[in-house]
Amino acid sequence: MNPLHFCFRAWLSLSLLFVSADLLYSQEDLLTVATYNAEWLGYPDKSGSWSGSRSSQIEAAATEILALDADIFALQEVIIDSLNGNALDDLIAELNTQDPTEIWDGVYNPKFSYWWNPDFESFPAQRQAYVWKTSTVTYLSSEVMLNWIEADDERFARGRLPFLLTVEVGPAAFRREIQLINLHLKCCRGSDDRRLFSMTTLLDELHTQYADNSLIVLGDFNVADSGGAYGEISDWGFYDDVDGDGSPDFAHVGGAVADLSWDDIDHIMVSNELLSNWESVPGELQNGIVSSSASDHPFVYSRLDFGPPTVAEQYDLWLQPFITIDPSFAAESAFEDDYDKDGLANGLEFMTGTSPLQSSARDRSLTIHEGILNDLQLSFYQRKGLHAYSLSLWTIPDLSNPTWTLVTPAVDDLTISEDIEPGFDRFTIRIQQPGTEGAQIFRLEASL
Repeated sequence: MNPLHFCFRAWLSLSLLFVSADLLYSQEDLLTVATYNAEWLGYPDKSGSWSGSRSSQIEAAATEILALDADIFALQEVIIDSLNGNALDDLIAELNTQDPTEIWDGVYNPKFSYWWNPDFESFPAQRQAYVWKTSTVTYLSSEVMLNWIEADDERFARGRLPFLLTVEVGPAAFRREIQLINLHLKCCRGSDDRRLFSMTTLLDELHTQYADNSLIVLGDFNVADSGGAYGEISDWGFYDDVDGDGSPDFAHVGGAVADLSWDDIDHIMVSNELLSNWESVPGELQNGIVSSSASDHPFVYSRLDFGPPTVAEQYDLWLQPFITIDPSFAAESAFEDDYDKDGLANGLEFMTGTSPLQSSARDRSLTIHEGILNDLQLSFYQRKGLHAYSLSLWTIPDLSNPTWTLVTPAVDDLTISEDIEPGFDRFTIRIQQPGTEGAQIFRLEASL
């Protein structure tokens, strides 16, 4: 076998990729969140929209829920009590019957109006509830908020306290915890003062206990006196800048913007921690309103993009701990800089998992071994969640030849395996050795 000579240097070429906005999201990364007042679901005798049986009402609601194809639904007016049965259990069973490819689950609020002195015969218990697809949503916990509010307090329709759901969403390598708060406020005109008292209480709680959390506040806001996005909702303080960061604490992302009499009372708000996830979705997909035959309320939905952050965003996050350790690093922290002068630019250290503050082991960047079949085994590590072209391998026969050739292995010549360090994959490419003596030079290129 001819002796193999190679020159190893991890050169970094900075490539700025200008990608169309329509390509910056994947449909698979979109989370659809909906709110739906199901109008006496489980007790159709009181419904003004459904004249059929209880089972047919639940069947119709399930059909419409599946047609919308959202991932999480915040529901109101789901009847659950010891006299009238559990409409949520029956709805989940119907969802799983109609949709055998998915597993649906749910949870309901243990509190309801006049929970301390119920009359289930005259007024079946209307609950807030959630249902979700377990394939896209991981349940963590649920709880009643403001549970210290005493019996007979007029806030939140005398007992329909905010219902908090904590879940994880997003692709596996970038799961993110979010919290939803399901509301069913006091109805009708003339109750704006009670809604104001309720919501200022809730917003005070959110500002003090949930200031940095990723929140979605949604439900039947019942803003009958001044509807839309900028009537009572504005008066409650949703758009204030309590944290002083120069932007409103919440944004309106679903429901009627204008005051439309009774067609503007169901809404979705997100905290500023989630605003960019909504804004990154193309406008025609961001939200919508869909009428329902089973209820006098429509479905209101919004979509958020929980795909992986861009490479630039990941890089900025990666920098911060190193800047904390060595503040002088900030002046030479650009993607193409080489702060520790080890021949590996910061961007390459980020992508392969080495430190930009100390001379790094090159075997995480690129190693070359002779195989047993007259081939070369080239290996490098890459951070999970980067786009497919973040790191690429190039070769030339010698430095006098200025034209680099991209190494494009066949499927059988590329192996991707889990690294022992969490969050990284090891890429191994098999190529044939050059047929003649000489240098074979490889370059690992990082693209931003």
